[in-house]
Amino acid sequence: MIVASNDHSEYRRDRRHWLVLENVRDCRHWLVLENITNFIVKAGQGTIDGIGEIWWKISCKINETKPCTPAPTAVTFYGCKNLKVFGLNVKNAQQMHVRFEQSVNVQAHNVMLTAPEKSPNTDGILVTGSQNVQIISSVIRTGDDCICIVNGSSNVHKPWMLYVDQDMESEEDHGMLKNVTFQNIVMENVTNPIIIDQNHCDQYTPYEEHESAAQVKDIIYKNIIGSSAKGKWHQIR
Repeated sequence: MIVASNDHSEYRRDRRHWLVLENVRDCRHWLVLENITNFIVKAGQGTIDGIGEIWWKISCKINETKPCTPAPTAVTFYGCKNLKVFGLNVKNAQQMHVRFEQSVNVQAHNVMLTAPEKSPNTDGILVTGSQNVQIISSVIRTGDDCICIVNGSSNVHKPWMLYVDQDMESEEDHGMLKNVTFQNIVMENVTNPIIIDQNHCDQYTPYEEHESAAQVKDIIYKNIIGSSAKGKWHQIR
């Protein structure tokens, strides 16, 4: 098992790597694999434990008296090409569990990502600025988005069975979201199963809301089973 430090000051601060929140320039990371090509990660039977509890309790989403500051991403793959990730098991991330950023030709197989339901901002997988990403035969149970796809990403596939029990979100604040297929997904008591969000606001300064910020076109839902905690299985907003 790889266990994170419980000393907040030990986490990397690197202005080259930005969070999804564009106004935040001081981003923290724990484990980073950067600018690697033709690389295979085989995780075996081990677990990566982010000890997220020490970060969650000081989150402004848990305690409104605390300032809103970003917590580290547990595992970041940045600027990678032809990357395969097998059997990665990450639990209790400080904030996001796994992040694929500015990467091309990525396959994630049999990934297990878990965190308590009430853990703040513990996204399972974030895909940003990346192309040709496959997420296959994985289990994701987190306190926030299970899979979040944001600006600059294309050809993101979840072609085989995927099990989630939080929510899946695609975000665009300008341009177009098109040719997206949600297929072969099992959901269990999910609060917000699938969201296409044109006005996602999860930042520390006010965000101007627009009636329609992006064109949404050719969205397909196929072979999705399970249950929704709210009675809705998808939203476009």
